[in-house]
Amino acid sequence: MRVGNLRIEFLRYAHRLKQLSSPLLYEHFTPLQAAVGVVQMGLRPSIPSHTPPKLGELLERCWQQDPSLRPEFSKILDILRHMAKRVADERMDRQKRKSPSRRVSAIVQSIN
Repeated sequence: MRVGNLRIEFLRYAHRLKQLSSPLLYEHFTPLQAAVGVVQMGLRPSIPSHTPPKLGELLERCWQQDPSLRPEFSKILDILRHMAKRVADERMDRQKRKSPSRRVSAIVQSIN
């Protein structure tokens, strides 16, 4: 399979994931109308306002009309891994700030 075909397949994959998370995607279209809208008119799902900005940007890049402008799957995985690491790191930082030993240390330091 050529790289261009992989990018087309990823667009289908991304749309399918969106359908699974929102089964009413394009509900007001027939399947043929939806297909024509996506392929010929650039119809894309709206990205919910609560979507993290970096994830929204990635979705938009994956939904480019021109397959050559879409990121390769390996690049998408790298981006998602980086996002997951940042989320995990931020969660760990929040937990450290909330931990009782951290508060005790701060109290002890303020007393000294």
